[in-house]
Amino acid sequence: MFAIGELKLPHQRIDVGGPFGRNKEPAYLAMNPNGLVPTLEEEDGFLLWESNSIIRYLAAKYGAGTLEPSTCTPVRSQANGWTGSFRCSDLPSRRCSGA
Repeated sequence: MFAIGELKLPHQRIDVGGPFGRNKEPAYLAMNPNGLVPTLEEEDGFLLWESNSIIRYLAAKYGAGTLEPSTCTPVRSQANGWTGSFRCSDLPSRRCSGA
């Protein structure tokens, strides 16, 4: 939600994880087979999950040069290295699959 807010993108938030328990329903698992949140669904049906992947995608598509440098530079590579280094397995209170 951070990237969507920063980019001021119109959106619909649907709470599914945690106490809502909808992330294990077949409809959600069809969108995200890991059953984790977040999942991004665009109007054309494009689906993407995993926080860092979503942030990078939104930055490149809607906010070139705002959330990350717009060209391939050492600074952009370093920023990607930092976002790539934060994994849910580093957070003991979170359950992660494949981490």
